[in-house]
Amino acid sequence: MHINFDKGEYDLAIKHFDKAIVLNSHYVKAYVNRGCAYDGKQAYERAIRDFDKAIKLCPSSQEAYNFRGKAYYGKENYHRAIRDYTKAIELNPSYAQAYYNRGMAYTMLRNYDRARKDWKKAIALDPYGEAGGAAREALSTLK
Repeated sequence: MHINFDKGEYDLAIKHFDKAIVLNSHYVKAYVNRGCAYDGKQAYERAIRDFDKAIKLCPSSQEAYNFRGKAYYGKENYHRAIRDYTKAIELNPSYAQAYYNRGMAYTMLRNYDRARKDWKKAIALDPYGEAGGAAREALSTLK
């Protein structure tokens, strides 16, 4: 089903996740993934509702907090996004993507020192991966 994300076929992905949720209304990953599809469509309120449901079902879901943070970021609610990224990091201190995302939110609030700190942490945790690469690029643009 993730192939739909890769192709940007969010509506088709949503239909697949709807079916999964009908089959198992406690399937946390389906709510998270459907929320990501809504986020891809910039339907942030719908995405947030799915991430809220995932968090209610599994309060330790670092992914749900991280992705809900992305939805709040999309709504330009950067303070709320930072709270969710911080919770994801509390749940998993090695979550490089959450550090990168939080750094991005800090830049929107012009808190460049905190952004640099988060991006350096993302690079340390994921030096050759996607989060580390994105953080390295972001750091290079921030002088």
